[in-house]
Amino acid sequence: MNWKFTTLPQILCQQGGRHQLGRLASALGQRVLLVTGRMSGERSQHLTDIQSSLKAANLFVHHWVQTGEPTIEDVEAGTEAARSHRCDMIIAVGGGSAIDAAKAIGGVVANGGAPLDYLEVVGAGKPLIKPALPLIAVPTTAGAGSEGTRNAVLCVKSRGVKVSMRGEQLRPHLALLDAELAVTVPPETTAATGLDCLTQLIESYTSNKAQPLTDAWALDGIQRAVPALPVVYRDGSEVNAREQMLIAALLGGLCLGNAGLGAVHGFAGPLGGSFPIPHGIACATLLVPVLSANLAKAQKTNNSELLEKYAVLGRILSQQPDLAAAIAQNQVIEQCQAFVDAFEIPPLSHYGVSEDAFPELVTAATRSSSMKYNPVPLSNHELTQCLAMAL
Repeated sequence: MNWKFTTLPQILCQQGGRHQLGRLASALGQRVLLVTGRMSGERSQHLTDIQSSLKAANLFVHHWVQTGEPTIEDVEAGTEAARSHRCDMIIAVGGGSAIDAAKAIGGVVANGGAPLDYLEVVGAGKPLIKPALPLIAVPTTAGAGSEGTRNAVLCVKSRGVKVSMRGEQLRPHLALLDAELAVTVPPETTAATGLDCLTQLIESYTSNKAQPLTDAWALDGIQRAVPALPVVYRDGSEVNAREQMLIAALLGGLCLGNAGLGAVHGFAGPLGGSFPIPHGIACATLLVPVLSANLAKAQKTNNSELLEKYAVLGRILSQQPDLAAAIAQNQVIEQCQAFVDAFEIPPLSHYGVSEDAFPELVTAATRSSSMKYNPVPLSNHELTQCLAMAL
């Protein structure tokens, strides 16, 4: 067995840890580009806390807001802001969109050129040679785990796709998990990001590139997320459950960077690039159809390794450790469907997807980097059936 595992230089999990950002940042630079999502209401106090900590450390701060999922135009604007203010480090506070934008900005500032120079699939795909600007990633949602990955997902509107800028240089220097920042995230966002987190953990665990460390961390993340996700959906102020979800999301990010994902995320990019569907919702709608297709293929081909992994997942998801293998395998489907139903995830048709779009979506999905890690090969017909189930 040949494998390697890469992770972050430093991870800090501490409720109230945002108050240490000034001290932590001063070791990396003196002029900060502070990238956030839209922060309002109660969350504005958290931003004030962060800015006060940075001011106390005598750091220059330019605040730059990322609105929605990042596009290449956003990164171009952020890159110009960082250059014009001579920023030598970045702090990203927000969901995956803010952190992905920050990673891409830091990479382009350090390496020169434009975002398309470094994008895979639709860009030039040039490697990032120079280290990106130092980055501290502070997630406020528990979803994509961008604080633990080496890629930044960007939307290329002209091509109708979302693709990655990728390289070890993009990994944050520090991931700071402060669960107090997550308590005001609304239920619908909690549900969408939480199901993205769960999807990433499941796909990394079942990936054809999975290895011992990703298996262990993915299972640990799933065991944390299964009981915590319903709690934070019902009551976002449950800070300890929020912390469990943040840990699970970070584990998912670390796992996907080492093991890859699968067909759910293979579809999520083309869907998000062509339709106004949030990434977490795209993953949630495709999770059960893809899991069903993978299980059916594993049963048909007697793929014992994948079937055993489904049995392990089914016991964890159902929280019934003594289930027989065949029953546990089906529990994977049933329990994931129960999450989707409980969180009232809308179908693809809600976002304007129709059967007319299936051929183009399938073609784009098969070209995605995530698809090659799906545990079993799925034909275009099987992929089309997955879309039909999610419609």
